[in-house]
Amino acid sequence: MKESFVQQLRFHCQGLAHVPRNGNRSRSDANPYFKRDRRTREVFLEFGMHRLYLINALGFQVAWWACVASVGQGMEIAALVFCMALACAHLFYVEHPWQEVKLASGVLVMGIAIDTLLQYFSVIHFYGWSLGALSPFWLWALWVMFAMTLNVSLAFLKVRALLVSALVGLIFGPLSYYAGTKLGAASFEISIIHVSVLAFTWMLALPAMVLMAQKIANTK
Repeated sequence: MKESFVQQLRFHCQGLAHVPRNGNRSRSDANPYFKRDRRTREVFLEFGMHRLYLINALGFQVAWWACVASVGQGMEIAALVFCMALACAHLFYVEHPWQEVKLASGVLVMGIAIDTLLQYFSVIHFYGWSLGALSPFWLWALWVMFAMTLNVSLAFLKVRALLVSALVGLIFGPLSYYAGTKLGAASFEISIIHVSVLAFTWMLALPAMVLMAQKIANTK
């Protein structure tokens, strides 16, 4: 059975990777260095976790750029395949892959509804391949990729008040859409009403996704 990256870090930090010369030695004595220096063990684990958070955040940013840039270049299929590969790699390394699948599914449904309604009411218009009046497929991929940050690089939101998530959504939600329009993936009229709708939507959506992540994580 495969071990997650986090489990492997804990394994090495506990000194279990060291093979004792004396088979009678206890597990706690397997690595005297780590036994004497617990702070070193904690720093090693913390470094590994920070690296995991960084990889997760960078992975989402790369996926965002790939999807948005692919619209104007006619490379949406390549971007979707790339995002699928990133998602599979994420599921391979996380400790609870089925929880991630459930979370990604819930966030995807929410995201499709949000973007489709925004487009239906002419708040914003998205370019790219789509299924009927629904939002484009590249946006679907981005919602899945975003869901996979909620338990890793954005996990800090789960231990903060929902007001923090609301403020983050209020600010960065509209900025993300605006950046997409500048790269040719969408278009919308920059007006107080349209920006306010985007801000209000994400002010509610992000806390809802954080709550979803908390609920799924607590489900056995």
